[in-house]
Amino acid sequence: MAVIGVENTRLKKMKNVRVKNGKVELRDERDVLIRKLGNGTNVSAELNSDGSLLLMTTIWGRVELRNDIGSILKTIVFRRARSANFLGNNILITRNNGKSELRKVDGTLVKQPETSAGNSCDPSSPA
Repeated sequence: MAVIGVENTRLKKMKNVRVKNGKVELRDERDVLIRKLGNGTNVSAELNSDGSLLLMTTIWGRVELRNDIGSILKTIVFRRARSANFLGNNILITRNNGKSELRKVDGTLVKQPETSAGNSCDPSSPA
């Protein structure tokens, strides 16, 4: 008799991240260091809700997506990013000029904010 649909019942341990001296420290639930990531140029880092993905932002504005053991999966933005945060299954990136972008985890652009109504260049729009 085969058992179908059995899930792993072990609970995944919660992890947290810190940025210390430009390096990202991945720590377990008891605050024990698991590993250090990066080369000393990181300014922020964030884990997604289940702890399987990590976003790292460097001083040059590069946003990298890494897995839970630290391997680079994708470079989301190559430059000019101030911060990056998980927003559900998407990534919200704040640029140096103050604008925000919403991107999928694979890096594709979902939404870029529109210009304000007063700065519209469309001649058919009301003034």
